[in-house]
This record gives sequence, C-alpha cells and structure tokens, in this order.
Amino acid sequence: MGTDRFTKAATVILWASFLLIILLSAWFIKEYRSQPALTAAVVYPAGGRELPDFRLRDFNQEVFDKRRFYGKWSFLFFGYTRCPDICPMTLQTLRWAADRIRLGGHDDTRFVFISVDPARDNPEYLKDYVSWFDAGFLGVSGEDAQLSILAKAIDAPYRKTAMKYAGQEGYLMDHSVMVYLINPRAELYAMLTPPHDAATIAADFDKIRAYYLKTQVADAQ
Repeated sequence: MGTDRFTKAATVILWASFLLIILLSAWFIKEYRSQPALTAAVVYPAGGRELPDFRLRDFNQEVFDKRRFYGKWSFLFFGYTRCPDICPMTLQTLRWAADRIRLGGHDDTRFVFISVDPARDNPEYLKDYVSWFDAGFLGVSGEDAQLSILAKAIDAPYRKTAMKYAGQEGYLMDHSVMVYLINPRAELYAMLTPPHDAATIAADFDKIRAYYLKTQVADAQ
C-alpha cells in the first residue's frame, strides 16, 4: 500500500515537472522568437534588467547615479585611459556609430565611458581623454565599491593585474569588451558583442529601439 502511494506521488511529481519544462520552453521560444533579428547584439528577455542604486561622478564632478539614465538611451563601455588597445579602438568605433545614430535623428542617446581605474583617471584627465574621441561623450568613475555595484549588475567584470615594464612595477586593468545598452527606464536592455563595428551598432540600435517601442505599446494595452 505504501509503495503504491509512493509510486503515485512520484508519477504526479514527474508529470508536473515535465509540464513545467514544456511551459518554460514555450515561454523562452516565444520570448526569443519575438526579438528583432540582430547582427551583433542580444536583447535581454522580460523587458530588461533593473539596475540597482549606485553613486559615481562624471568628469564635471556631478553625481552620476541611476537617475541619470532615465529618459535616454545610454551606451556604456567600461575601461581605463591607459588601456593600450581595446579602449581606444572601441571608443573610436563608438564615435563613428554615434555619428550614424545622430544622423538618424536620435538625440535621446548618450555614450558613457566608465573608468575602472579611478586611482589614475582623475576627472580632468578623464575629460581630456574621452572628449578627444567625441565632445559629446561622457566620462564617469568613482570609488571601487560603487563601480562594483554597477559592474556586477550588468555583468561587466574587471580586475587589476600587476605587471613590470622596463624594471618598473605597475598594473593593467582587465575589463569587459562588451558594450552595454541601457534603456530610458534605467534597465539593462541589450549587450553588443565584439568585434564592434559602427555600421552594425547603428543598425542594431535602430531595430532595438523599434522593438522596445513595440513592446511598450503592447504592455500598455
């Protein structure tokens, strides 16, 4: 008798688990099939990932926190001014992408370079560096504890790596090569994967914006 009850309970659990897997699979298929066909970007499902509270400062010494994202699309790239290759190449590509996006009439878009090397990237140095690529770009940094809050929330890892050069000790900063797109509701909405290309970024962004507006209308109905 006890064995029969155990068998029946196990059967019920098995079928319930099977049904749950089917429902979850159907949800994922529907979610991803409804997303736009992008070349080098991935849109987060379920409308994006809400950002936590954090407090940094831009190169004008003004507070840069979650509220600065509201009402605008923001491209984020994490790096540092002494980066030998990835950062300058990516910022130059983003400058070309920004030109294309502006020509498309998207004035509600900003590009933010977040330095993960606050010990060396003071506001003045950061401003000179970022502005060299584009006068409209914004440079941001802050205490490591606050940088970590934002970086972890959007899966942008970084770390300090010691090195020696010509007998001198120093360090490099390992950091993510992704570009992160924050939507006007201050949510992580998409990630742009390398290798980065200006035309591809601009084209994907147009599709992402259209998809975002479509989902906003659908949610309001």
